[in-house]
Amino acid sequence: MAAGADELHGIIIVGGGTCGLATALALHRKGISSLVLERAETLRATGAGIGIQVNGWRALDQLEVGDELRKLAMPLSGYVRACLLLPLSIVFNSNKFSLYGW
Repeated sequence: MAAGADELHGIIIVGGGTCGLATALALHRKGISSLVLERAETLRATGAGIGIQVNGWRALDQLEVGDELRKLAMPLSGYVRACLLLPLSIVFNSNKFSLYGW
């Protein structure tokens, strides 16, 4: 039997990613017990990056972790959004955007 399997939890959260851990933290702050289930054996930073929009930062501020995460964040200077189904890319750079078609 896995550690904690015999404990009683109010809510089970499937996935220990950003949303799962934020949900567990919010529930904990409200005094609600939860159990986070994650397939990976350890939590680690993976992927190219996580883009957080304004409402995401508001949520992180409500969880009182926004200031710490801002210290680690790297602002984007621009990005390209492309869709394989449409012959169009949108390039955002310094609050300006351009459309490129093929």
